[in-house]
Amino acid sequence: MNSNKKLGLTKVVMTLLMSICCFGIAREAKALPCSESYNGPHCWCKIRVGCTGYIVHDFGGICRYKQIAIGKQADCAQRCTDAAQAFGTPAVHALGAAICANKGAGTWSVNAYSVVGATDWQNNACDTDQGFGSVTCTPIPIVCKCPAGWTCNGCSPQVDGGFTNDGKCKKLACQGISISPYPPNGTQIGSPPWGFSWGNAFYAWGTAANGGAPTCTGGGYTVTWH
Repeated sequence: MNSNKKLGLTKVVMTLLMSICCFGIAREAKALPCSESYNGPHCWCKIRVGCTGYIVHDFGGICRYKQIAIGKQADCAQRCTDAAQAFGTPAVHALGAAICANKGAGTWSVNAYSVVGATDWQNNACDTDQGFGSVTCTPIPIVCKCPAGWTCNGCSPQVDGGFTNDGKCKKLACQGISISPYPPNGTQIGSPPWGFSWGNAFYAWGTAANGGAPTCTGGGYTVTWH
């Protein structure tokens, strides 16, 4: 074989090898084809607290595959990662208050999860894709102050206009019951309770209607991302 033929064969072999290599790279980057006309499973993607926990954001079915397609789970995981990254960490962190309202006090991990299946998340194991860190939900104490003329309940000392520990304010309505024995202390009057008895006296509970409702501040959670 002369040098020209050897050179030509070498070029053919190199071209073939490059084609195979580049096809593999391009195929990996291109991802599997999607169409609702295919008869295979969907790729589902959600950002949530745990695989089956609170849903922070739902991307829905982001792809439907051919039934015979190979590599669906890896493809779906990458699609979900891409969608979650496009949604963005700031957008997820902005939903921290909603996460705390749903989950309550504690520290919660937030991730994007993907599932390949015929139905949304039913009986399918999820793949953990994009992480968004953890959020710590710290309760903000509720502080309630009774209006002037109303005594704080559940407080010590019980003073006019004081801070109530149980969110209730009370006011002496009548004292001097002459019939004994008196009702047990704390006997509720009315339903819903208008007030209660204590010794030989009747007390009214403060409400918005009678001007005795407390003014409260606080509540909710302090949201801290890690």
